[in-house]
Amino acid sequence: VMLYHPFKVRNQGEVPCCTAIAIITCMEILDAQFEPTVELSALYLYWVARREKGVLHALEFDTALKWAITNGVSSLGLHDYHENDPDNAISPPSKEAHNDASFHKISMRNSPRREVGYYSLPVGSSNAPSKWKETLRAGIPIVAGMRVSPEYESLNFSNPVYQPVINQPLSRLGHAITIIGFD
Repeated sequence: VMLYHPFKVRNQGEVPCCTAIAIITCMEILDAQFEPTVELSALYLYWVARREKGVLHALEFDTALKWAITNGVSSLGLHDYHENDPDNAISPPSKEAHNDASFHKISMRNSPRREVGYYSLPVGSSNAPSKWKETLRAGIPIVAGMRVSPEYESLNFSNPVYQPVINQPLSRLGHAITIIGFD
């Protein structure tokens, strides 16, 4: 199973916007099931959902998700900044971008049960893998957050694969990803 994402893979570079990227990637995958598909701005969500606007720091997942549900996310065309440039991460969105965001909110519909919103999947139980696979088979991507070990900080283009050492203590760092498929 591999869910369709119509846009290029994003690179957060030096900007700690992985949470924003993971959330909008899920939104784009869900939107791609219908027309029209709109590319969203990760830096818009990163700007509006973080507490201190002039400081580059990681977003709190709950805050970013609630913003995307309640207020939405601007299309990339109205806040067209590259994610991997720290200077772009401190550029405030325009009034037009704020207005546009209201048209791009998270609202996943589960037709048989008439539910709207998002769901929390199990992580520590023995049935967690089957629930995750069931979710992906239903066409719903998954945002996951994880703590990483210090080796994570050494990733670069010549060392692109994260290989944590078993029993290595986790660092204070975390990372957000979008799960879009499985073998």
